[in-house]
Amino acid sequence: MKKMLHIPRAFYDLLLERFLPGKKRTGFAFIIHPRDINDVYTMYPFMRLLPAAVVKFFLLYIFWPVTITNITGARTLSDGVPLNGWMISSPITPDMLVNNREAARKSFIRAVRLAEKRGAQYVGLGALSASLTRGGKDLIGHTKAHIVTGRLFTAHNVSDLVMRGAEALEIDAKNAHISIIGAAGSIGSATAQILAHRGCTKFNLVDLARKESRLTALKTYLNEIQNGVSVEISTEVESASQSEIIVIATNRTDAFLKSEHIKHGALVVDDAKPVNVDPKVIESRPDILVLEGGAVHTESVQVNINIGLQHRTDIYSCLAEVIILTASNAKDHYNVGELMKIDFNEVERLASLATQLGFSTGEFQNYRLQYTKEHIATARTLRAL
Repeated sequence: MKKMLHIPRAFYDLLLERFLPGKKRTGFAFIIHPRDINDVYTMYPFMRLLPAAVVKFFLLYIFWPVTITNITGARTLSDGVPLNGWMISSPITPDMLVNNREAARKSFIRAVRLAEKRGAQYVGLGALSASLTRGGKDLIGHTKAHIVTGRLFTAHNVSDLVMRGAEALEIDAKNAHISIIGAAGSIGSATAQILAHRGCTKFNLVDLARKESRLTALKTYLNEIQNGVSVEISTEVESASQSEIIVIATNRTDAFLKSEHIKHGALVVDDAKPVNVDPKVIESRPDILVLEGGAVHTESVQVNINIGLQHRTDIYSCLAEVIILTASNAKDHYNVGELMKIDFNEVERLASLATQLGFSTGEFQNYRLQYTKEHIATARTLRAL
């Protein structure tokens, strides 16, 4: 019965976005999309009865963004006033988004308009919404709300997980060979720079051949951050098989990282949405840890739906960033467009604000399990063999 309510709520969102007056903008919103077609069927079971081609056409060209849930428990830093939050979803699935860029752009524009009408002063971009709108640039001018890309705090969180995960497995992160797959992108590039800033010295930067100029520029940045850094550039995922640490930050929609790509006893931090690690790896490789790169633990924030994290008050780092900026009353768009050379002082400022809000890097987990002390001990023992 509850699922039937999604239909009138969807039509209310259509009326609100197109015709009804908006509310006072004091809160925040977070833009997402379905993880796959099953998410769509869960919300709207009647679509299972329709031919796949009809559903695809409907999602791409007819259906509109909708409010999935209210986000509760966030408060302002200055005086603890509760903040209203909304999670708003494009109806288009990842594979359709990447293969229909113009439809994706239009859908995300409508999503931020709905967010503004809901009462959002700040709109965070989750999953593929940042990369498919040129880091939010395509959304500027279509809303009065401030666009927040979530990338800088995500890179901070991923980097922190790398250092903590390496310590748990007794990997010397500063001297370990680290592959970053998707290194030409904003999160991959920022993660590499933060890790270099934290003393890591051996990098393998992996991305598409057409992005080689960006990788070359990143190599220069890394050497500016720390003299003597060893940096390799590759276009092959297979090159990661020599790395003790693998970070994934791509906008690919398939689980391409297989067991043969992962060295014995390695640490894998996957920040991609959808995830890029083959599920069989988690099941068959007790010698490694596969960590969700975006997991942030909070004291009170709840999205009130299952987003694939292990605790009710766990959220994704890109959502955490928009809450941080809303709670601290930021005044403008944040890191819109390309994010290449980062400001380490700004990283520390974000981290400090997060701590004040009670946010911390999430426990070791992925969408299948939360790692226990026993899991970690087993992985550490097997790594030593």
